[in-house]
Amino acid sequence: MEIANPFSLIIQRLDTLETLIINAIKELTPNLPTISSTKPLTVKEAAAYLNLAVSTVYGMVQRREIPFYKRKKRLYFEPADLAEYVINGRQRTANEIQEAVKNQNLTIKHNGKKNS
Repeated sequence: MEIANPFSLIIQRLDTLETLIINAIKELTPNLPTISSTKPLTVKEAAAYLNLAVSTVYGMVQRREIPFYKRKKRLYFEPADLAEYVINGRQRTANEIQEAVKNQNLTIKHNGKKNS
């Protein structure tokens, strides 16, 4: 009787998890254009990447809502920073909010304290 190598099973499961995570990320961000270059984007390119008007991007920069670089009165954006900005903007569903409230209430009851 041959015993399976536990490390090969772990590696196989990690590979499966990695594939699932990559596919989930692709499903969550299907409309984001990919940019193969690591070259910083101009305002116009960033606006196209985010599918926004150039004036909207300027407003977001003024309010410091998106990450940017400034050199000699010119603005630049890293594509990875913009993609992260979009992904982090995910809104929770009503069910997720209800679950968070429920978990918070359980924590308060468990600790016997109320958060103020």
